[in-house]
Amino acid sequence: MLDVSRIQSGQLTLSPQKFELRELVSEVFSNLEAQFSKANIPLPGFACNQEMIMVDWDRERIEQVLINILTNSIRYGNGKQVFLNLMVDDNMAKFIFKDQGIGIANENIEKIFQRFEKIKNPVEVNGLGLGLFISKQIIEAHGGKIWVESELGIGSKFKINLPFKI
Repeated sequence: MLDVSRIQSGQLTLSPQKFELRELVSEVFSNLEAQFSKANIPLPGFACNQEMIMVDWDRERIEQVLINILTNSIRYGNGKQVFLNLMVDDNMAKFIFKDQGIGIANENIEKIFQRFEKIKNPVEVNGLGLGLFISKQIIEAHGGKIWVESELGIGSKFKINLPFKI
């Protein structure tokens, strides 16, 4: 809720620092291992077209975005493995999170990035509908873009493009 208050008042602050992106992704996977295991879902598959990716972002905020998206994949992913493809192209890091979950109806595609919006899932009751709203604000504060492509019953692809430096 503190993040929402800061965003509303225009006080979302970023503390950029240089770090290696693949290392952060690995850390996030490790931190979420127990949640994936409890849900009987394998850790995400991961592919990347670079050995090392140095970025100048707010590490904690980007970690928060990765956790939000991966946690949603546990909630809405139909118990199936999610895949993260990370590419470097044109001075930009491009993330594609692909799940095989319940999908999102076209009329809800834009809504899910709004405050207190979430997809109704009969087996999931947790969450306030703030994770994607906060994630969008963080990505945009970094000069990037986040969006989703989805089909009901097939799954979703959450995509993020971020320039290497704020």
